[in-house]
Amino acid sequence: MRNPREIRALTGLRGVAAVFVAAYHFGPHITNKHFHWALHKGYLSVDLFFVLSGLVMAMTYQHWFLQGANPRVFARYMWLRIARIWPLYLTAVLAALAMQVFRGHDLSDFTPSLLPNLLMIQSWGLAPSINPPLWSVSTEFVAYLLFPGLLMLVARGRTAALSLTILGCLLLIVGIFAMLYVRERRLWIWLARRPGSEGTEATMALSVNRKTIDTNREFEHLKHMLLGIKKDIAP
Repeated sequence: MRNPREIRALTGLRGVAAVFVAAYHFGPHITNKHFHWALHKGYLSVDLFFVLSGLVMAMTYQHWFLQGANPRVFARYMWLRIARIWPLYLTAVLAALAMQVFRGHDLSDFTPSLLPNLLMIQSWGLAPSINPPLWSVSTEFVAYLLFPGLLMLVARGRTAALSLTILGCLLLIVGIFAMLYVRERRLWIWLARRPGSEGTEATMALSVNRKTIDTNREFEHLKHMLLGIKKDIAP
């Protein structure tokens, strides 16, 4: 396999995107509305990672599959990709389980989702991620499986490439339509030990991509259902 030169500009861009994703998870705890708005868009860096990964993989593996399908080549390709991500992935899963033990949780609650998580297929609609950020690795694993077929399809000629491009544009239009017209709601609940007592404090926050006249009513209803806090809501 050829080892193309490292594209340092892309390495730096990936570093910036990684910091942006990490900062995104602190968004609910930041009160400044300007910083909160900026960090709220940090999830888009995950899409950037996928695009960069596709570019680097195409540069690295294109000569492997341009001559057509070969089971032995595909098996070697998948072995290299899994060997690259699975050891660190497994460490992250085990660290999440260890954290649950440290917090006194019963690991039997995670038994149904353990095997899909170990196989990196939990985000295929099978189970929740034991370590939540690892959903992206499970999703990228799908891209690894589809990549050789898509590469061979594009390599067949301009017609196939044009058809794939048109399909991608249509899916992009659908995605933009969903982003603009489908309501997105994110609910956070932060539990912390109350200082000087054995009680627990709960902080709850709700964010929406488009605030409507029902948002406040919906938030009060969720507070009542989840935290047992009841407040009179005007009709």
